[in-house]
Amino acid sequence: MDYVSPLSSADGYRGIWFTLGQPSAFGDKYSGGLGTYTANHVPMAEYAPAVNKTFFTYGGTPAADQRALAIMVSYYDHAKGV
Repeated sequence: MDYVSPLSSADGYRGIWFTLGQPSAFGDKYSGGLGTYTANHVPMAEYAPAVNKTFFTYGGTPAADQRALAIMVSYYDHAKGV
């Protein structure tokens, strides 16, 4: 299993494709792109008026060649539009 150290940085947004490894005629059971996991979770974001930024979390992977699920945290800067 890959291990991602806490507080490491990624150079962009990379979603992760999840699979249980249970293929069927209709595709892999419970597979798909994960921004949040499971169906009982919802995206989370919080606007901070003091800095005019919205902070958010999502599920991703730290590098294109890694399959480790990482809890990613980032922000949208409303003043800069990025």
